[in-house]
Amino acid sequence: MTQQTVQTIGIVVRGMTVGGAGRFLTELLQELDTRYIDVHVIAFCDTRVFEKKYSNITWVYVPPIHIALWDYIRVLWHIRRYRLDWMIYPKHIIPLTHIIFRRLKKIVIIHDLAYFHTQVEIARTTTLVESFYMKISIRVSVYLADMVATVSEFTKQEVVRVLSVPREQIVVISEGVSDVFRSRPDVDVTHIYDIHSPFLFYPGSLIPRKNISRVVAAFASIADDIPHHLYITGIKHTGSLSFGAQAILSQIQALGMKDRIHILGYIPDDHVCALYQQATACIYPSLYEGFGLPIIEAQAAGCPVITSRSSACKEVAGTAAWVVDPYVIEDIASAVHELCTNTETSSHLRTKGYLQSKTYSWAKTVDAVLVAMNI
Repeated sequence: MTQQTVQTIGIVVRGMTVGGAGRFLTELLQELDTRYIDVHVIAFCDTRVFEKKYSNITWVYVPPIHIALWDYIRVLWHIRRYRLDWMIYPKHIIPLTHIIFRRLKKIVIIHDLAYFHTQVEIARTTTLVESFYMKISIRVSVYLADMVATVSEFTKQEVVRVLSVPREQIVVISEGVSDVFRSRPDVDVTHIYDIHSPFLFYPGSLIPRKNISRVVAAFASIADDIPHHLYITGIKHTGSLSFGAQAILSQIQALGMKDRIHILGYIPDDHVCALYQQATACIYPSLYEGFGLPIIEAQAAGCPVITSRSSACKEVAGTAAWVVDPYVIEDIASAVHELCTNTETSSHLRTKGYLQSKTYSWAKTVDAVLVAMNI
C-alpha cells in the first residue's frame, strides 16, 4: 500500500454472468475480501446471494428493477450515503447520471471493444438498439473516468485508436488464473460426460467470434487420420439448445461427425479443469478476444493450447501455444494433427504453457487496479 489511511472503494456488482467479465468481478471481490485489510470495500448489488460469501466486504442490497433504472437512478441514492474515495465500474460502463459525484474518482474496466467492430463474426450478437446504446455508453464512460483499465495491451491499443483516450490515462491490469485450474479435481468426468479417449477440448461459448465453426470444419477434415473425439462446451438455454449451438449441431450433422463431435453444454470449473488435464489439446483459435481466459486456464491445468494470432490471444499465450491463422481451416487442422500425432511437440507446449500461466494471477490483477488508484 502507498498510503496508511484506510481507503473506501465502492464497486458495482450487478448482472453477474458466466464468462470473462463475470469471472473478473468474482475474482476481484475474492482478492479484495481476503488480502487487503487497508481497503474498505462497499459493494452495491442487485442480489443477496453474495452477502454471506465475503466476510470483509460491506454489501448494500439495491432491489432489482429495470436495468437502466437500477444503473442510472436507484443505485445513486445508495452510493451518496457513503464517503467513497474511488468507485470501480467493472463492466465497461459508468452511467451518465454518476457525473453528479464530482469528487468521487472513477475507474472503468474495459474488457474488449467488440461492440465497435463492423465485421459480423466479431461484433457482439445484440440488437441494433443495444449495440448503439453500448457504443455511446462506453464513449461516455471513458470520458467520465479518472482512469481506464484494460485487461490486455491489445485492448489498450484499441481504446486509444477507437475511443481516442490518451495512453497515459489507461492502465493494463491483465487477468488471472483461478486456483481451481491449478488443482487436481477429484471428479470422474469420463463417466459423468461419457468421454471417449483420446479427445480434444474446446472451451467457451458458441458465438461466432469464438470461431467454433472453423474448429469443427478443421477437425472433420482430419478426423480419418486421428482417433480423437472433439468435445465442445457451450451454454444450453431452458432445456433446448441456443441458436449458436443449433447451428453447430447442424454443421456437425452435415459433415457426418455426430459420433465424433459432442456438445457438452455448460460445465463447472472443476470439471473443465479435469477435462483440460485429460485432453490431448485445448483448441481456442478465437477471432477476437479482449484477453482470452481459457488460454491461460488450460495452460495452468497442463493442457497444450492451440490459439489464434489475432487480437489478445497471442499476447496472452506468449510463445507457449501453437498459434494459427484463425481464418484458415487448413492451418487449424495442421496444428491439431501435429499435437495429436507428435508427443514431443505436445509435451513441449505442455511444459511451456504451465510456466506461462504462472506469470498471471488475480492477486497481480487487483494489485494493478489498486496501484492505478494510488492505493
